Amino acid sequence: MLEHIPDQLLDTRTFRYAVQQPDDQKFLHEHGLGPEEIRELLDLLRERRLLTSLEQYLDGPFRPRASTGYPSGRFSDGTIPVFYSALEPETAEAEAINLQVKYAIENASGRLANFMRVSCRFSGQTKDLRPYVSTMTYLTASSTSDYRQCRLLGSEAHHNGLDGLTTPSAQRSGGTCLPVFRRPVLSDPQEERAVIFSWDPATLAIQVMP
Repeated sequence: MLEHIPDQLLDTRTFRYAVQQPDDQKFLHEHGLGPEEIRELLDLLRERRLLTSLEQYLDGPFRPRASTGYPSGRFSDGTIPVFYSALEPETAEAEAINLQVKYAIENASGRLANFMRVSCRFSGQTKDLRPYVSTMTYLTASSTSDYRQCRLLGSEAHHNGLDGLTTPSAQRSGGTCLPVFRRPVLSDPQEERAVIFSWDPATLAIQVMP
């Protein structure tokens, strides 16, 4: 499916949101601390983290789970590794809200999820799928049942030695996602911005608090 799409060298920073200390946050909430107090204590915990933990964060998607293989998603059924990221911070935020935030909130305080926006450098060969979105409509399909074609693309790209794909975001109009298939093309991870995602159960809305 990808043979007619030319390879191109891409050298850019890419973005992704990482869950921060969900167990600590749950513990603090259960002991009566408010959002501001939780945020201050988590900031202190973050300051103690070493840079190597960011390298380990980049390693994470490339380490298979003992029972299920690699984490699954739009471009992987769990048989190949994928580091899901986005070329714009706003797209990374939209993707995180759709895929991670609600789960993190449900498994943390029930109202709040503490995240860190992480950026890293990607330098490798990609194929740009954005010009083909009108014929590859499944690239932005919202239902997981429509992931089959995307996973076939991911598998083909991985087995052909491709480093990544640039694809239109399903969660943000005009945004671009970058699923990455090889760990060596990622480097220079940096913490960029800590945020708390706040969920209002009355309106089901999610707000972002810096």
